[in-house]
Order: sequence, then C-alpha cells, then structure tokens
Amino acid sequence: MNKKAILQICSTCNSAAVKQNPERLATECPEGEKLLTAIEAAISSDAAMHGKLLVQPARCMSGCQRSCVAALMADGKYQFVLGELDSSAERVDDLLSFAKSYLQADDGLPQWRDRPEHIRKNTIARLHPLPSQISNEN
Repeated sequence: MNKKAILQICSTCNSAAVKQNPERLATECPEGEKLLTAIEAAISSDAAMHGKLLVQPARCMSGCQRSCVAALMADGKYQFVLGELDSSAERVDDLLSFAKSYLQADDGLPQWRDRPEHIRKNTIARLHPLPSQISNEN
C-alpha cells in the first residue's frame, strides 16, 4: 500500500429501524456515528492501515435511501460511494477489506470478484479519477 486514501462516513445516517420509529431519532446516536467510531477503532488496531486511511465524518451525503453511506477516495484513483452499511463487525470488516484492496490497486479499482459481496451489491457509484490538471492545481 503506497498511497493514502480518505474514507468519509455520513455521521448523520440512521438505520431503517430507527427511521421507522421517529421517537428513537431524538435519543439514539445515529448509526453513521456508530459506524464512524467502529471504523476508527478497527483502523487503530490494524498496523497495515495505520496512516494509510484517513477517516472523516461527513454531514449528510444525500444517500438516505441507502444509508449508512460512505465514500472512499484517493488522488488519481477511482472514487466509490457505498451504501447499506452499519456498525456491525461484519460491515466494518467488509469496509476495511475493501479499503485495503483499494489502496493496493494502482488505479483504485480492485478486481470485482475480490471485493466483499456486500460491497459489490451496495456500490452506489464509482466515479472516475479527477483529471490530473484539476487535481494538481491549487
């Protein structure tokens, strides 16, 4: 893994169970915030990921129908928007596994069959890398 990547997680996302019970919205921590905390904890205990994946909270990524939503991006690589995530150990493992293969792929495009099944089925969008003349300006 030779590059760094950014993983943005919608910290305001709520799971379908919470959305169906509006009274819980006022009292429960958003599922996106739980996912953010779980990912940060998993990365801090994974030496291979230390310093390679910057996790950032995002305020509403407009993927409410597919929440929880996350975006994975790096300079010169494809960008992914992923949905139907939650803070369960299985989803955290899926997300970290995908992030590792993303970092290893020169163009950020891991082989489809090597991606966790949940990631394959819940990729909302794959955006092409920014043209170098845009990403190098500033």
